[in-house]
Amino acid sequence: MKRKERRPDSSKRRRFRGARAKRVIRFILYPDLKKYMEHEVVEGEKGAKEPKITKKKVGEEVVDGRKCDKYQVDVTASDGKTFQGYIWEPKEIKDFIVKSEFEDQEFKQTMELKNLKLATPPPPLFEIPKDYTLAAGFLDLMDEKK
Repeated sequence: MKRKERRPDSSKRRRFRGARAKRVIRFILYPDLKKYMEHEVVEGEKGAKEPKITKKKVGEEVVDGRKCDKYQVDVTASDGKTFQGYIWEPKEIKDFIVKSEFEDQEFKQTMELKNLKLATPPPPLFEIPKDYTLAAGFLDLMDEKK
């Protein structure tokens, strides 16, 4: 018996071009409850828009002992809402924010990292502890807290 090799007819093939969305799953750990939740973030999905961010250097300051460039930042969210604030980036670490201040009529938010150490963390820090269980949802967490 002879074996025939079959090849698809090129006239019947359909060509397409597309991008596969990048799937990212974030975990939130609740140490007191020994539970965790998963949150899927899909980047590149149709309709998912990144905010428009512009930054302008306005000076230099020292934050937690590091020489930083200070930037004025304008953020326009996908819904059109705008925010303005300041961020500080160390000169020795590109695009890493060690301090930020944002304020408008509704809120004031300040974040500052202290005692920053640049090192490779051990891999177990990125694993869910074996004795944790997946929470079914926020209600599952609320029931545990009672």
